[in-house]
Amino acid sequence: MAHQSQHLRISLIFLVFVLATLFTLTSALYQNPNKNPDSISGKKALEFSAIGLSGPQIKVGEKIALQQFSGKALVLNFFSSWCATCASEASALEDFWQSQKTKGVQVVGIAVQDTLDAAIDATKEHHKSYVVALDEEGEAGVNYGITGVPETVFINKEGIVVTKVVGAVTKEILEQKLALMMQ
Repeated sequence: MAHQSQHLRISLIFLVFVLATLFTLTSALYQNPNKNPDSISGKKALEFSAIGLSGPQIKVGEKIALQQFSGKALVLNFFSSWCATCASEASALEDFWQSQKTKGVQVVGIAVQDTLDAAIDATKEHHKSYVVALDEEGEAGVNYGITGVPETVFINKEGIVVTKVVGAVTKEILEQKLALMMQ
């Protein structure tokens, strides 16, 4: 009888442990990554360099760097040519750029996990007139904690990361994050 009681107690403890573990793992899977604070918000934007592909005052093939956009609010959009979601957000980013380019805001598209030719083709196909570059070495993606595409990082005029959006941005999201960048 004592042996059965001890066995039951151990079984119950094990069951509670298994259920707690399953609850923790399941709840983590269903969290919205945009509702969790990320590790870069509130910190100084990290320097990076990438190969310029197109955009105002960009020479194709020359390196661009964060310091080129000093004093401007900066929207860094990480995308890939093969990403359908990235393609779906392209017009919102272009419209946002057109409405903000004379107001101290710079949009920079950074192609990651991509080839030079594919990134150039995607830039032309989606009529991107803002600065577009290729992160050939993966430096920018690593510096900004990019885990997939699309992801967009919002940096204020002081060079501080305000927030990051995981997934496609819309006109409404861009306007909301612009208000945060300008505070």
